[in-house]
Amino acid sequence: MPDQFALVPAPARDGGRARRSENDSARSARRRSAALLRKVSEFFSTLLLPGESERHYEELQKLIFRALEPDDVIETIWAKDIADAVFESERLKRLKLQFIESARRTCLKEAISKIVGGDPLDGLSPSKVAERFVNEAMQEASGDARIRDKLSQGGFHPDGILAEAYGKKLPGIESFERLIVGADRKRDGLIRQFDEYRNRRVGRRHSPPDIELHAEPVRG
Repeated sequence: MPDQFALVPAPARDGGRARRSENDSARSARRRSAALLRKVSEFFSTLLLPGESERHYEELQKLIFRALEPDDVIETIWAKDIADAVFESERLKRLKLQFIESARRTCLKEAISKIVGGDPLDGLSPSKVAERFVNEAMQEASGDARIRDKLSQGGFHPDGILAEAYGKKLPGIESFERLIVGADRKRDGLIRQFDEYRNRRVGRRHSPPDIELHAEPVRG
């Protein structure tokens, strides 16, 4: 007697069709997001500082749009604002490092000027000799080792130089930290607003119709 409850596997082509449908939907969503971005970009532009890469920003923006897949103009504006906030946070972190590095170089030259002395032949002061030494060393593959050796001759340590740079520029470093925290909070707030707006839209789209229920009295 045949088993009435035998499981019959579904044809493989159904799974393939479902995957193709999902891929088509994803591609359609990406095309829609890209079209919305082009439209919004006509009204809102992102200002880049000299030396910043427009290609780098556009790649970041594409990654964020691919993750968020904005579905209307409002979501697109928020997605662009989120990309701008992420870019601004990374910009501030980069500028903070450059600020610290500039201060470190200044302290480094001051320390080395106390070691090398002047150059009577070239008529250079100790600070100029130190500046030339540091600039040349920075261009060499073994420059860090040369600088460490020179510092050790005067009893200095690279960590001490960095600590001095932090101490001299601490107010500026703290200002950068506050700006970075503010940019990160702005980014997180925009993401929350994006999610809340999308949830409201999806809720309205899929909310069931209102149904009036009328209770009938039970008769014995």
